[in-house]
Amino acid sequence: NTIHHNNIGGSGSGSVGTANTFITSGAGNYIYNNLFYANGDGTYLDSVIELRASDGANFVYNNTIADNFNNVVCIRLGASGYTVQNNLCAGNSNNTVRQDAGGNTVTTNLSIGNARFVDPPNANYRLQTSSPRSSALDAATNLSGVFTGDITGTVTRPATGPWDQGAYEMEAGGSG
Repeated sequence: NTIHHNNIGGSGSGSVGTANTFITSGAGNYIYNNLFYANGDGTYLDSVIELRASDGANFVYNNTIADNFNNVVCIRLGASGYTVQNNLCAGNSNNTVRQDAGGNTVTTNLSIGNARFVDPPNANYRLQTSSPRSSALDAATNLSGVFTGDITGTVTRPATGPWDQGAYEMEAGGSG
């Protein structure tokens, strides 16, 4: 299964939910280049991405998880065998990557209160390049052996040097 290039925003109002994205079985699952924003308003949202499949290697790369409410964690790993890299968790009620099981690779993720997005009230979660510059720029691991584009499908990674964390890659010329 592959979940990629999605904008998931404003879901979960007024109910109790477990997660926006939930994988419970299988190996070779990929979740990458997604934007999860403004979910869980008025809702208890246990996690934005919750992963419990323990059948083998699964991958979570370059997602932007921002401004979600009432979440216990940003990404929750309930089993082993996951590689979680280059994700950006910012402005959520909880920005952590929680591991309930060992045997996972969790690197080059950024958990921060303010990631310096361009215009969050209007759902523009591109990275700000002007001062103060986003700390997610040029801070990620190169995963070009897996994929090379960003969430827009029009920007090739890396566009200006090292990869950026999150779903958006800063374009050559400076627009995130």
